[in-house]
Amino acid sequence: MAQIGHYAPSEVRYFLEHDGNELAEIQSFEFDIDPSVEAGGKGLGFQKNAYWKITDAPKMAGKIGKNVIARADRGMLFMDLIRGSSVIHQDVVAAAATTATLSLVSGFTSLIEVKNTANNLRLREGIDYTVNYTTGVITFPAALSDAVLIKYLVQGRRGLNYLANGGFEDALGTTWIGFATGTVARDSTAANTYSELYGLKVTPTAVSDGVQYNLPIYLPQGRTYRLRGRAKAAAAEVLAAFWYDGTTDQAMTVVSGATLTTTFTPFEFTFTTTTKSTIANIKIKDTKTGPAVFYLDDLMLIDDTTATNPTYGFNPMDHGMAIVPFEFNIVARRVVDGTAIYKIMDATVDKIGIKSGKAYAEDISFQALDLVYE
Repeated sequence: MAQIGHYAPSEVRYFLEHDGNELAEIQSFEFDIDPSVEAGGKGLGFQKNAYWKITDAPKMAGKIGKNVIARADRGMLFMDLIRGSSVIHQDVVAAAATTATLSLVSGFTSLIEVKNTANNLRLREGIDYTVNYTTGVITFPAALSDAVLIKYLVQGRRGLNYLANGGFEDALGTTWIGFATGTVARDSTAANTYSELYGLKVTPTAVSDGVQYNLPIYLPQGRTYRLRGRAKAAAAEVLAAFWYDGTTDQAMTVVSGATLTTTFTPFEFTFTTTTKSTIANIKIKDTKTGPAVFYLDDLMLIDDTTATNPTYGFNPMDHGMAIVPFEFNIVARRVVDGTAIYKIMDATVDKIGIKSGKAYAEDISFQALDLVYE
């Protein structure tokens, strides 16, 4: 596209943004703005009494092209998002790692983003890492200086995350509350968060106090589910997790990480639904006598049943991807430091297609409502 302000085309990268997630980098992008303003004066030459009038609402329209690259889904990320057939999953890779294998390789379709958890800068594929889209292995050219967060799409019901606000980036409200006499609070201290800006501080005052997730969850019966996350404490607190089946608390099976250390380490619990399909709440308790403060981050409850079944009856993209019209922003970022310089806001798709030939590409036309400079 043409130069905007002081930036040449090679100095700006463009990203598709939806619901706070930058879902894909755009290879080609163009748009036009019609302010719907016309001159209202008469005569030729210098119009001493000229004025301008608005004849209609401003109009903005554009086109996006995204090359189809060698991915498990043939690179059609935008198509996957529009039809809502995939779910967003995330893994965290610790600092010092040189490779990472995605935890849901069998359902892996498209990579969304890889970003540094310390400063939220997005890493660039082909420069900061490479991906094997068959094996799900991500390779970094040098050991990571900070942890990175990987977001990617997976097909089917397996991998669907049933927890809301498991990273505690939003206000707790009544979704996350203290259990028994325990109390909870969001904590933005860097040492008490594992990724992004917030973690959860849990202060138990008696044995088996802790935190309760209070949003009703509807789970298909007869399937296995996995509660996973990161936790730490100043002492060796011992966690236990429970799911409420509508009548009583049922203990989950410990897989790993129940005994905490002074650094964030992963923990996992599993359970299988039997006669009940409504899970009223989930509890994480400190079972140590004389318990102390512990911290949680990056919690997920995922369907971990073997095989990948179709996602029937679920909206996998947080009530946004599978509805019409699909709404998104286009973010322009400086290449040199990733700073956003402007956004095209509230764009909606009005046509979508595929260009055939040797250079396959997604072809999307959109209408937009606003242009905002950062």
